[in-house]
Amino acid sequence: MRLLAIDWDDNELRYLFGSVQKDNLTVIKAGGCPLDAESDPASALRNVVKEERIEACPALLALGRSKVELLYLTLPPCTQAEIPILLRNQLLRELPNFAERDPLDFLTLDDIADAERNVLAATIPLLNRQSLIRSFRAVGRSPKRIGLRPLLAAELIAHGDTPPEAALSVCVVGNDVDLAILEGRQIISVRSFRLPDGLSLTETTERIAAEIQRTVTIGIDGQSGVSVKQIFLFGNDDEWATLVETLRKRELDVQLIDPFALSHVTAKTVPDQPGRFAPLIGLLSGELPKRRTAIDFLNPKEAPRPANYALLTVLALFLFGIIGYGLFYWNQQVVKKLEQEVAVLEQEDQEVTAAFQQLQPIWFVLSQTQNWDSQGAIWLDELWALSVVLPTPQELVVSQMSFEVSSERRFSGQIRINGMVRDKAVLSDLKTKLEARGAYVMSDLQSTKNLAGGGYDLLFRTTIWRMRK
Repeated sequence: MRLLAIDWDDNELRYLFGSVQKDNLTVIKAGGCPLDAESDPASALRNVVKEERIEACPALLALGRSKVELLYLTLPPCTQAEIPILLRNQLLRELPNFAERDPLDFLTLDDIADAERNVLAATIPLLNRQSLIRSFRAVGRSPKRIGLRPLLAAELIAHGDTPPEAALSVCVVGNDVDLAILEGRQIISVRSFRLPDGLSLTETTERIAAEIQRTVTIGIDGQSGVSVKQIFLFGNDDEWATLVETLRKRELDVQLIDPFALSHVTAKTVPDQPGRFAPLIGLLSGELPKRRTAIDFLNPKEAPRPANYALLTVLALFLFGIIGYGLFYWNQQVVKKLEQEVAVLEQEDQEVTAAFQQLQPIWFVLSQTQNWDSQGAIWLDELWALSVVLPTPQELVVSQMSFEVSSERRFSGQIRINGMVRDKAVLSDLKTKLEARGAYVMSDLQSTKNLAGGGYDLLFRTTIWRMRK
């Protein structure tokens, strides 16, 4: 079975195209493409698929920490089947933006059913999940699973041939650093932090080393807990030689793991900085037999529905009664299914319309702000410069003044002026003074007789164009 694993952050989209057969994972293609603030991951993926000629196959998505709401919660003694109901009730009380229909998955941090249960809950808005599904389905990559990036690399260690006694998993992807503490095959705590933009290699190394030292000393939650004996850092010497040397100087036992060199992985191509692909290797490894990614927002763990024996009896009697009307029943079921699909599409349309209406005013404000900012003019300064050359109130009175963005490349904007003037000579003198500055062009003046009088014989209207700097 061939699959395409996808992960992205603010600066890059990463992809891993591979096949899963029995207990082996074969990486066929791996790489990344840059993203900017206006890029859409699905559109970027469309270009990658076209250039790399990646065949149509299901997609596995990995979401970074910034796109997910994570909470550590303590539940009363309960079974694994009761956890989804307890979690959903607790999140409805604690998260104001959490809705009943939002996808909710969890990772149990212990296996003691008769004591308090420590659980890591993860949720995303239903609207976000639907948007992801539609976006990637539009480029021919229907999502099969949506995982959580901070857990995926740690799961490679947890499902390894020899699980560690107590270890810290460290995976750096872009500016995001994911830390996870493991005991054997159990992930017991997770934390992510973001590196500031513009750090040098030395500053990046010191920041990561300091956070690792802090985690080893006091644990992820700020309290001493599991004594970490080994640190697993995803990458190779070309990627993290300086960081490994820094950690070993602090007497920390650190081991580099190249995700493309794991025992169950065969790689036909290995990209630069292989450590950033560890979550994608973990995502694809979750498709192997007897493995499953801990968090899946597309297929979250749900409480089992209790058997309804009365309903089963009624259904059995009903089936015997409709044998003679099989064709009619089949037609009715087809119609009902189509009606349900239409209802789902109508609901999605309403949600998308509501989201668009919420975003439209924000988009308008941002576009107008960008328009004004791109003109390169400080309009308060322009108002001051204009006030210097305006004639005295005895000669000219401005009754209306407006500033507008110009659509012509050579102008920053235009200033429209309406008012009253003593005679045309005053306006001609104003035009001469303005254009002498070399930064303004004054359009032809339009004037009419002022019937009101009052010492101002003319009503005038003109436009002053500000040259772009």
